[in-house]
Amino acid sequence: MDKSRRAISTTVTTAALAAGLTLPITGTATAATLQPTTSGSNTAAPQISSRGMLRSLNYRKLCVRHAFFQGELTPCPTRSSDAADFYFKAVPVQGHSNLYRLAATNKNLTRFYLRHENYRIVLSKVPPKSNKAAYTLFLKDSAFYLRTGRTGKGISFESYNFPGWYIRHRNFHLYISKEGEPGDRHFKGDASFSSFNMID
Repeated sequence: MDKSRRAISTTVTTAALAAGLTLPITGTATAATLQPTTSGSNTAAPQISSRGMLRSLNYRKLCVRHAFFQGELTPCPTRSSDAADFYFKAVPVQGHSNLYRLAATNKNLTRFYLRHENYRIVLSKVPPKSNKAAYTLFLKDSAFYLRTGRTGKGISFESYNFPGWYIRHRNFHLYISKEGEPGDRHFKGDASFSSFNMID
């Protein structure tokens, strides 16, 4: 399974490089709420706070955070002073509709973004541009399409370079996973979140 997944990753990355795709880390989320459009859908466009937290839709008391540079699902903070690791900034990718990166907002974690790495969601710093291969792969691994939640409510994040794979929680850790795997009855709920700002 892991070997086939690595093969998919290599194929996708090679194809993207050959096509000359670029996903520059530019642009900032300036509006209070970003409202991307959803093509081919009559449902309301999903919304994400420009700076806020992500709450699980099937575990309403649990929120996304980074801990030891990995994406986790833990109890939502009750005070703003405890929320630093839970806040992310939604940064739109210039020139791409509905495509975002989720940046850490901690003062000591400048240019750190959530990305997938071996299917695990981790918090990673932007590599130097001089390391072209690592930089290019990072740009793709850290980009996610904002979609209507897989449950029909909230929002979901679809991987840019693994179409059909979404950020989801499993055993309270964050991964990207594909819908429709045998026996996975919880995918839609695990891959759906709501975006909100804490008011102390």
